Amino acid sequence: MQSIDVREILELLGPNRGLPLFFNILIYVVFFFTLIGLFLQSDKAVLPTMVLSGGLLLCILAKLIIFDEREFGTFVINAGMFLAPTLVVGMTRAEKSRGPLILAALVGAVYFFAFWFFYHFQR
Repeated sequence: MQSIDVREILELLGPNRGLPLFFNILIYVVFFFTLIGLFLQSDKAVLPTMVLSGGLLLCILAKLIIFDEREFGTFVINAGMFLAPTLVVGMTRAEKSRGPLILAALVGAVYFFAFWFFYHFQR
């Protein structure tokens, strides 16, 4: 069994590891807008909080590159980064969280379709 090295994980989360810088910046933007939207949710909104937490986890998994670029798991992770903020925008009652979540969904859509075009469609 392979041991987990915390230093290697922290290096993979840096901006210059893994994917090209453009994709890394998009992942960071989606993560921070989703995090802002999560903090703006009310305390009673359990389902939107859980969906946004899942979206944040998917951003971290996309940055860690746990699957190959052309595998189905990568496609699901990228789609989830786009869909989690989109779902919460439609279901939340907190008006103040919609702005950052709309931006997260738009940037997530750009990331999803750019990744699909450059890594899936071209090969």
